[in-house]
Amino acid sequence: METYALGKSDDEVKDYIMQVYRFAQSNPWPSDWIKKCQQELSDLKEESLKDSPWMEFLLHDVHLQAGEWAEQLREAEAVWRGGKRPRALPSMVAASRMRIEALMEVKDYGELAKWARVPAFDRLAAVRGKDVDPEKKEFVADTRGRIKKAVEKMTELYVLGDEAAVLEDLIGSRRALLTLLSLAEKFAGRYQEAKRERNMVDFNDLEHFALEVLTEEAEGGRRPGPVADQLAEHFREILVDEYQDSNMVQETLIQCVCGERFGRPNVFMVGDVKQSIYKFRLACPELFLKKYKTYTAEESSHQKIELHQNFRSRETVLQSINDVFYGIMTEKLGDVEYTEKAALHPGAKFAGREDEDVQDNGTELLLLNTGTDALRALDEDAADFTSRELEARLIGERIRALTDPEEGLKVWDKEREEYRIARYSDIVILLRSVAGWAEVFIQELGHMGIPAFAESKTGYFTTIEVETVLNLLAVLDNPMQDIPLTAVLRSPVGGLDDRELAVIAADYKKDRRRARAAGCMRR
Repeated sequence: METYALGKSDDEVKDYIMQVYRFAQSNPWPSDWIKKCQQELSDLKEESLKDSPWMEFLLHDVHLQAGEWAEQLREAEAVWRGGKRPRALPSMVAASRMRIEALMEVKDYGELAKWARVPAFDRLAAVRGKDVDPEKKEFVADTRGRIKKAVEKMTELYVLGDEAAVLEDLIGSRRALLTLLSLAEKFAGRYQEAKRERNMVDFNDLEHFALEVLTEEAEGGRRPGPVADQLAEHFREILVDEYQDSNMVQETLIQCVCGERFGRPNVFMVGDVKQSIYKFRLACPELFLKKYKTYTAEESSHQKIELHQNFRSRETVLQSINDVFYGIMTEKLGDVEYTEKAALHPGAKFAGREDEDVQDNGTELLLLNTGTDALRALDEDAADFTSRELEARLIGERIRALTDPEEGLKVWDKEREEYRIARYSDIVILLRSVAGWAEVFIQELGHMGIPAFAESKTGYFTTIEVETVLNLLAVLDNPMQDIPLTAVLRSPVGGLDDRELAVIAADYKKDRRRARAAGCMRR
C-alpha cells in the first residue's frame, strides 16, 4: 500500500491491479504470462540486467528516438547549406548530430548512462550578418532546441543513475512488483469465480475458453488439438478485417483454425498499419508489420497486395493529408515510411462543375487563439464565452457560409445526380474526444439556429431532445413556468420563432388577466 497508494485512498492500487489484469488478458495464456513475469523478477541479478525484457525495450526506444533526432538534424544541416553563411551554426548542429548518432550505438544501460554524462548540446553561438537568412536560422535553431528538450526528457525518464544504482532500485522494488502480480492473479481467480456463480462470461472469457477448446497440453506449452485440426480442415478460407488491430489472443485463435500448419495458407487479411489506433487497448500492430515485411509482392503462397487508391475522398482532401504525413510519418516513429507508395491516391471519379475554377473545395485551416491573454483581449460580448464555445461558434459561422443559399458550397447529390448547395445534413464535425465537447457544440450551434446531433455517453439529460421533453413535462405540471414554456414553444414542438414569442410576450404585458385566461393562445 505504501508503494502504490496515494494518501488515504487505495484507488491507485485498484487501478494498478486492473492494468496488470487487462494486460494479462491480452495474452493467450494470462496465468502463464503472470508466472513468467514473476520468474523474471525472481531471477533478476546484475548479469541478467542486459538481457531483461524491459532493458531491451528501453534501448529499442532510445535507438528509435535517436534515429529520428539524427534525421531531423541532418535536415537542418541541409536547409542551412548553400551561399555564404557563417560556419558556427552548422558546425554546432553537426556536433550535436554526431553525439546523437553515438546514442544510436549504445548497447547496454552502462553505455547509455556514460553517454548521458556528456552534454549533447553546447550553448548555441550567436550568428549575425547580412548574409544570414533569418527564416533558415530560425528553422535550424528551433529544430536543435526541440531535440535538445526531447533528449533532456529522455535522459530524465530513462537515466536514473549508474548501472549499479538502477539494479539496486529494481531489486528493491521486486517485492512490491511481485505482490502486485500476486494481487492481479488473485483478482483474476476471484473474478472468474464470481462470474461462474452468476453463470456469466465476458468477452475475454469467450476468447480464452475458445483457446482451451482448440488447444491441448504439450511439451513446451500448448498446441492446436483435435478440434482445431477438424476446423482447419473445414474452413476453406478465413477472412480477417482490420488486421492491424488484432492482438496475440486473436492471432493464436486464427493460427489454430487455419490450414497453415498443414501447408495450406488460407488466411486473407485486410488492414492498414497507418490506421492502427487501438494499441492502448493492447492491439499488436507488429503482427501486421511482420507479415507486411516478409510477404512477397509477387504471386506466392504468402503474397501481399497493396491498394494505393482511395475511393472515399476528393483529390484536394487527399493532397492535404499527404502533405501532412509526408513530413511527420517515418518508419522509426510511425511504423511505416510515408512515401509515394504509401500515400493516398484518388480513385473515385466525380462529375465536373462549371464553376470549378471558383470553388476549388480546398482544405481550410481555421485558427482561433483561445489562450487566456487572447480571451481577455476580446470584445465584451465575445469575452463572455469559454474557449470551447468560441470554437463552436467559429465552426457555426463556417457552416452558415457553406450552406448559404446563394454562395454556399456545391456538393454532388448521388440520388439526383447533380450538384446542389450543401445542407446541414451534409456536414459532420469530428472531435478528438466528444466528452465535454459535444454538449457545448450542440448548445452553441442550436443558439445559432443550426440543428446538430451527437452520440455521447455523458450529458444525456442535457441534450436538446431530452431537455425539451423535460421542459414539456414541467409545463404540463405547471403552465405558469415561463422558462420551460418558452423553451417548449421555441423548440420543434412549438415551432415558434423569436418574433412570434416577442408578440406573445407583448400581448401578455398589455392585458395580463386576459393572457392568463387564454393561456398562450392569441385571440
